Order: sequence, then structure tokens, then C-alpha cells
Amino acid sequence: LKTAGGGGGKIGDKAYQSLMHKGKRINHLIALDRFPWVRVLDAIEKALPDVVIIDSFKPVDDFTRIHLTGRTDSLEALVQFQERLEANDLFTTVVLDNMGLTDGSAGGAQPIPGGRKEFKLQCRLQLNRVFPEEINGLLWLALKKHRK
Repeated sequence: LKTAGGGGGKIGDKAYQSLMHKGKRINHLIALDRFPWVRVLDAIEKALPDVVIIDSFKPVDDFTRIHLTGRTDSLEALVQFQERLEANDLFTTVVLDNMGLTDGSAGGAQPIPGGRKEFKLQCRLQLNRVFPEEINGLLWLALKKHRK
């Protein structure tokens, strides 16, 4: 720091900004490394009715949101899944992005009433709840505030 600040123990604005940016980047990498996936996946599993199948799970926006795609034969079960996710304090703003009805066969089958329901859901993660405070401090902030 003395070298970057020109000696004398003072740090210039440019050196300070560089140091802060590097610190944010390091905290971001630590947060990604320590991300509690087991806790998130466990909450999804507990919310999942037996007749709903998740085909893909994709974190986006530096893990502040997740996209889920899946299928079910029951619209009621899909609604129940959404409600259970919304009731869990790890998730918020659970939105059904897309839903289509197919006959369940491969190859782009035509939609039919009463067929398998394929869906896309997205939800926001409450990062301050995902990261247990007593263990991980404020690492969740590193994900929310990181700038590349």
C-alpha cells in the first residue's frame, strides 16, 4: 500500500479504488465457493410434490435468481409447488414463466388438453437467508454488490 500510495502511509484515491475493487472480487469468489447449494436444493426438494419432476436447475444473475424447468401431469401439483417455494424464506417472487401441454411423446408433439404440463419457473433467492449469518458473515452482499 505504501508503494501504491506513493509512500508516507497515505493511499491515493486511485490506489484505494483499485484495492476496493480487488477486495470485492475476492469476496465474490469466496461467496461463490461457499455458496450453500445443499441448503437451496434441500428446500426445493421439500417443496416438490411427488408428481412434479424438475429437469433443470440454472442459477442466473450471480445466483440471485434461479430458473427451474420441469414437467408434471397435474396443474394442481404445480400450483402447490409454487406456493411451497413462495412460503419458504429462501425464495421470493416465484413466477411461472411458461407452461405448455404436450402428449408426452418426443419430437415436438402437438399440445393436447390433459397432457403432460411442461413448465418454466423462476424465483429470486433471498441471499441474506441462504447464507447463514453466524457462519458466513455478509458474503451474500458480495454476490449482490459485485461489479465485474
